[in-house]
This record gives sequence, C-alpha cells and structure tokens, in this order.
Amino acid sequence: MTDFQLERADGSNATSMILAYKGGSWSSGRLSQCPRPIHPVLVRMRNDKKVNDVDIRIDQISGYMPKLKDAEVRTETAKSEILRREVWTKDAKGAIAVRKLLVWKTNKNGFDSSYPAYVVHWTDFSPGRASPLDRDVKLAPDEKTATKIANDMVEKNIKKGWNKAV
Repeated sequence: MTDFQLERADGSNATSMILAYKGGSWSSGRLSQCPRPIHPVLVRMRNDKKVNDVDIRIDQISGYMPKLKDAEVRTETAKSEILRREVWTKDAKGAIAVRKLLVWKTNKNGFDSSYPAYVVHWTDFSPGRASPLDRDVKLAPDEKTATKIANDMVEKNIKKGWNKAV
C-alpha cells in the first residue's frame, strides 16, 4: 500500500460508517471521517500476522486521521420527533389501498450535516397495482418547507373515496 488519503478529489471528506459491537451483534452508528487507501494492492497473505489488537490495529493509520472532537466520535444520536402522521384507506376492488403521510424532525442536523433537518415520507400501497408499494421521500431544511411539501402531497394524492383513518 502506498498511501492513505483523507479527502476525495473534490475536497470533501472521505467517510465510513462507524460500527459498534455490543451484545453479540454489530450495529451501525453514523458516517465519520476515515482515511482511504490509495491504490491498495494485495501482494501476499501475511501468515505472520494474527487478527488481534497488536498485529492489526487502527493506530497503524492514526497519523492520517484528523483529531476528532468528542461530539464527532459520538455514535448515539438525538431521537427524531414525529410531527405529523396521517393515514387514508380506500376499498379498491375488494382490497384495501392505504396512503400514509409521515413528517418528522430529525434533531440530528445540528451536529451532523449528513442528516436533513426534516423528512417528509409518503407511502402508497395498492395491492392491485403492478408495483403495489410506492414511496416518496422529500427532505426539508425547516418546518415551514416540510409542512408545504406535506400539504402538497395530500392535495395531489387524496381525492374522492379516500377515508381518513383514526
């Protein structure tokens, strides 16, 4: 291996998913800066190396890594907050069709720019259709924009015959 790089060609940070091993299983955290090898080449297997904390360790590449602030290495994230949830049903030739709107505030964009501030999710399930489940996801920078997107989705998709579920 010749070198590692911390940035992509466009100047953005190279990132990888943070993984945690807890309770016998792996879980994903969030994206974090991580150096990437440039032109890696497998020449041979190293039989003299074992999978352990001495032979294979992260500090072999730590010189390439930025000094992270405590907030950046945190894998726990703030809980999202559901702002709006609406469901409509319709009898479609003996089967029930369902349309659902979900709007939530992520509460994560303040400390991690890879998260949007708000998410608007539309689900359209119609069992008689060629593709029975359609989804549409829109991101919004603020609540006003998320509300407008949600209202437009409802206006476009909820017509005569749809009954709002309680």
